[in-house]
Amino acid sequence: MPARRDASRSLLAVSAVLALLAASSATAGAQEETEESNSQGVQIVSIVGSSLSSATVPIVFSAVTLDGSDSTPTGSATWAVNDSRGTGTGWNITLVATDFTGTFGELVRTVDISEPDQDLLVRVESINTSSGNTAPTTPAASDTSVPFTGETPLKILTAAVNTGMGVYTYVPTFTLKFPAEGYAVSYSGTITVTLSAVP
Repeated sequence: MPARRDASRSLLAVSAVLALLAASSATAGAQEETEESNSQGVQIVSIVGSSLSSATVPIVFSAVTLDGSDSTPTGSATWAVNDSRGTGTGWNITLVATDFTGTFGELVRTVDISEPDQDLLVRVESINTSSGNTAPTTPAASDTSVPFTGETPLKILTAAVNTGMGVYTYVPTFTLKFPAEGYAVSYSGTITVTLSAVP
């Protein structure tokens, strides 16, 4: 009889141990599933910057009919700048221009933009954000003389650090002072637009 009681106790002990092992195994399995589920939730997104670019179109000035007084033909267009670098280092746009020339018979006639009465002026009418953060600003909100090619360029748009990141359009309006004594021919000149990767 004592031997049977010992055997029963041994069986009970083994059963208890097996039950504990089974519970431990189930707990470990649940932890593994949780850890695996968490690791699958981690994703890496790689963002690659692109470029800084400017888009312009020619300026066509209004026609002038001479009437014995000075004239001020104007012209404007919508230009754009795209900063897709993703660096936030800023940028600026500057202008210089040549004289305006035209042919009268065999002679070349010139509108000398360095002369006060033949000046070329520019003002930035508006700046619009197509997409991006804080828009650039303009130092040329009112009529400002455009320097002659070779002189210090005029800054017309500037994006400070961490601004101007996106696509922006702006409208520069140019005014050419044409003297009363000017010759009646078609004049043309070159406005050079430079985009620099600094504010």
